Amino acid sequence: MTTLRRARRPDPANVAGARTDVGCVRQHNEDALIVAAPLYAVADGMGGHAAGEVASEIAIQTVAQHAPSIADRSVLIQAIQAANLAIIDAARRGVGKPGMGTTLTVAIIDGDRALIGHVGDSRAYLLRDGLLHQITEDHSLVAELVAIGELTPEEAACHPKRSIITRALGNDEKTDADVYSLALQAADRLLLCSDGLSGMLCDDEMAAILNAESDPQIAADRLTEAALAAGGNDNISVIVLNIYAIRPSRAATAAALAANSGPTVELREGSAADVKRRGQRSRLGVITFVALFVLLIAGAVGGVWLYANNTAFLRLENNQVQVYRGLPGDILPGVRLEWFENTTDLNRDDLLVTIAEELETGIRFDNLDAAYLRVADLQASRDEKRAETAGAADAANQSGSATARAAGLRLPGDASINAWVANWPEDGRAMINRRLPGVAMTAATHRAASSSTGNVAKASR
Repeated sequence: MTTLRRARRPDPANVAGARTDVGCVRQHNEDALIVAAPLYAVADGMGGHAAGEVASEIAIQTVAQHAPSIADRSVLIQAIQAANLAIIDAARRGVGKPGMGTTLTVAIIDGDRALIGHVGDSRAYLLRDGLLHQITEDHSLVAELVAIGELTPEEAACHPKRSIITRALGNDEKTDADVYSLALQAADRLLLCSDGLSGMLCDDEMAAILNAESDPQIAADRLTEAALAAGGNDNISVIVLNIYAIRPSRAATAAALAANSGPTVELREGSAADVKRRGQRSRLGVITFVALFVLLIAGAVGGVWLYANNTAFLRLENNQVQVYRGLPGDILPGVRLEWFENTTDLNRDDLLVTIAEELETGIRFDNLDAAYLRVADLQASRDEKRAETAGAADAANQSGSATARAAGLRLPGDASINAWVANWPEDGRAMINRRLPGVAMTAATHRAASSSTGNVAKASR
C-alpha cells in the first residue's frame, strides 16, 4: 500500500517530483509518501506484509490531517505525535499487526523556511551550489555507533545490523521527533527518501544525478532507477523538490520564528560542511566532550535495549527449539541482548532440515506473539507428519495379513505375525519376505531363528 498525492494547490515557487518502487527483492511495498504543498513526506513501514504498509499509510494520512500550513514547530510535533499514537491504537484494535512501525520524514515549506520533522532512518537532504548535505540524523544502531567512534561510516554502510533502528513511530507512546528549521535560497533542491535509496547509492552518486537532471520528476525517476540497478534490496521512495523562488515566511515575525522553530541550519557560501554537523555544533556547544560521550552511549544502549525487548526469536539449542525475547547473535563482539522465555516440545527430528539449519543461528520475529504462532505451526506440521506415519504403518500391517491369507497360510492372528515366525530360520523368513512383503520381519525375529530350514522351505513350496 502506497500513498502518492499531488498538491492540493500547485505552488508556483516550488515544483516536486516523486516516485516509489517495490524494489528487486521485496514482495510488497511498505513505503508511503505524500506530495501536497506545503507538505512533503516519506514513510518506510516495518513489520512485514499487512503491517509495514499499514503503519506507513496511517502515518502519512494522520500527518496530512494535522500538519501545519506554515513553519510552526509545535504543530508539526503534535502532528507526528498523533501519527505515532494512531499506529499504536490501530495495532491494539487489530488493524495491521502488533509491533508494526514506520519511519517518517516530513518537510513543511513556508516561503524562505523549510521545517523538517524526522523519526527513523529515512532522510532529508539539501542540494545547494552542487553540494549535497544530509540534514537529518539517522535513528539507527550503526549511526549511534558511528557517533561514539565504535564504527567508521564505511563500516556502518555494510554492517549486518544496519537495518536496526532505535526510534520509530508505533513502538513507544513517548517517541520524540527531531525538528530542524532550514533557511532556503533560490535554486535549492530538497531530497526526501527512504533508506531504499540512501542504502543503495552513496551521497556522491545521488548528487551527480541531481546535478545532471534539473526536472524534479526526471531526477526522482533516475534516482530510483539507479537504486534498482544497484540491487534494489529494499522498497525505494523519493521526493525531489525544486525551490525556484523565495518569498518571506508566513510565520508571524522573525522573533516568533526564532522562538518557535528550534535550531536553524544555515549553509554559508563556499562551505562544504554537512548541515547535520553544523546543527550538532550549535546544540552541543555548551556541553563538554565527556558529557556528550556519556549521553550518546546511554541513548544508543537505551534505544537498542527498547528495540530488542520488543522483538523475539526462536533458536535450536541442545536439539530443542527455545523461545527468546531480544535479538539473535552478537550486537557487538561478545555482546548479546536476549532473554530466555520458554523451551518448546519441538526437537530437531520434528523439523525439516532447512528449518533446523535456520534455527541454529536463530529466526527473528517482530514480537513474542509472532514467535509463538510459528511454534504452533511447527507443532501442527510435526503432529500431522506423525499421524501420516502411523497411518502408513497400520495400512502396511493390514496389507501383510491380507496377503498371507490370500497365500493360504494359516496365521494365529493378525497381531501375532512376528511372533508366529519367531522360530523360523533366517533363510525361511527371507523367502516369506520375498513372497509376502507385507509381513513385518523385526530384528528380534531375525535373532530368534531356529534350525528348521528344510521344513519351512517344503511347507512354503
